[in-house]
Amino acid sequence: MLADGAIGAPFRARIEMVSGFPVFDNQPYLKDLEQFILADMGVHILDYARVLFGEAESVYCQTSRVHRDIKGEDVATVMMKMGAARPFCVTWAMPVTTWSASGSRRHSSSSRGSEDRWSWPPITGSASRRRPAPIPMRYPPPHYAWADAAYDVAHSSLVACNANLLQALRGEGPAETTGEDNLKTLRLVFAGYDSAQRGEAVRLETSG
Repeated sequence: MLADGAIGAPFRARIEMVSGFPVFDNQPYLKDLEQFILADMGVHILDYARVLFGEAESVYCQTSRVHRDIKGEDVATVMMKMGAARPFCVTWAMPVTTWSASGSRRHSSSSRGSEDRWSWPPITGSASRRRPAPIPMRYPPPHYAWADAAYDVAHSSLVACNANLLQALRGEGPAETTGEDNLKTLRLVFAGYDSAQRGEAVRLETSG
């Protein structure tokens, strides 16, 4: 719906991943990572921002650590300039994601946890000042017998990803996940760490 222009041209977004999910219980090795949340989960949020707005012109990041028994950061706040858009991203633990995007015609918001919830409240582009009530649409992920129900969102996404990669290897269509594209997202991750260390925004080349 976003790609079809349902909210118009997006110019602002706020993307947050904030959760108290006990990630260290199942993945204790994460405690020993020198670079944790921005590289582990933030990479997905930054990739999401690229889907909405394209490539970033600059990255400004601040990091901190809440859990004192880990080596890396578990809080990262990132501001990116992407053309006219300046998405504001916060990441911490997993697996709940919320986002909102403002377009020239409407505003849309979503939250994702154990099941997807997408509220669709059109609030602009109308002569009326009354805001219609949000229309909730739910898209729960499929559950597989081999999967941990607490990780249904992540596990089910891997099934779809692997199916797409297999399709590409068979020559039946393009792969949505490519090394070239992943490197563009990783560039944002390392620019975020560079920005946090220097305490200033990092400008990026957008050509190529």
